[in-house]
Amino acid sequence: MEKLKDQLRVITTGTPESPGLYSKALQNLVLDTYQQVDRAASKEYAVRLKLDTFIYAGGLIETSREFCKKRNNQVFTEEEAAKWKDDPTLPRSKKEKDSGVVSGYDPLVDMGRFNCRHRTRYISRELARELRPDLPDKRD
Repeated sequence: MEKLKDQLRVITTGTPESPGLYSKALQNLVLDTYQQVDRAASKEYAVRLKLDTFIYAGGLIETSREFCKKRNNQVFTEEEAAKWKDDPTLPRSKKEKDSGVVSGYDPLVDMGRFNCRHRTRYISRELARELRPDLPDKRD
């Protein structure tokens, strides 16, 4: 019985060398929640400062997905981001894949979705136009 308890403990909580099932699940949940809160706070400041353009910031890592690769360090308007739900490279849940409908996705909070490390770094429209001269005029 003690051996079984030890094995279950290792499987669920892990060891110093390898995380267990709970640790892995919580790690992803904590990362996603932290990123979403950070992005929501950035959005709140952007509203107060009347900013509507941002850099998709965060860099790339070995496991970066196509959705994030093509946006990394690029400048976008909030209006452009609203169309990301239609991008076929947006990571989708099984239910969304099966139905073909993306639900509950807020591009400014969720960005590249699960395990996405990118952030919205809001910038002025003037700086945005310097970085991206083709940027459309601001709509009031």
